[in-house]
Amino acid sequence: MDLTSLNVAIVGCGNIAGAYAKTLQPYPQIKLLGATDIDLARAEAYAATYGAKSILHWKRYLQMKRSIW
Repeated sequence: MDLTSLNVAIVGCGNIAGAYAKTLQPYPQIKLLGATDIDLARAEAYAATYGAKSILHWKRYLQMKRSIW
């Protein structure tokens, strides 16, 4: 990741999460890479809608290699 880009993950895919993803869309330098929720099906649906990867627990994002972020 260079200083002109930002990779993000959404923690919690409830009602407001869709607005977060839509807010990011006009900014190509911000990439929505992941979504997590206590309801994995909701995280998967959200991730599929916005082109992200779903993970059950947010701590998994912290364990991933920095190269994908």
